[in-house]
Amino acid sequence: MKARTPIDYSKPLPNVRHEAFCQAYVKLSGNATEAYKVSHPYARQWRKANAAESKASALLAKVRQRIDNIRAAIAASEVMDRAEACRLLTRQARADGSPRDSREAVMSLAKLLGWEAAQAIDLTTGGQPLTTRILFEHAPSE
Repeated sequence: MKARTPIDYSKPLPNVRHEAFCQAYVKLSGNATEAYKVSHPYARQWRKANAAESKASALLAKVRQRIDNIRAAIAASEVMDRAEACRLLTRQARADGSPRDSREAVMSLAKLLGWEAAQAIDLTTGGQPLTTRILFEHAPSE
């Protein structure tokens, strides 16, 4: 018996209809029956009402990992990374707009890149160290 090679779910599936089902499932926000009908057009002509639903459910169980991988790839591409934020703020700072907008973009970029130096705070009063007093309030004795 020939050993099955494991499927790499990070790449399109070898079965074109299965891959089309996964793409349609994600695009249709998780409607498996409609995704099955998109990827298997002949299913629209079936007379049995729940036949496509049944087939879609079985296929969904087989390709769930690929669907999860597609969703993860979409989510990763939607999140702005640090480099993209820097490019966006740089464009905004250089754009022909109000000086205030440019200044705010530069300040945001400076914070993002850590350009702000630590500031020393003088904790003395007139050259003398600050003294701290702790006052205790006593409750009246009974």
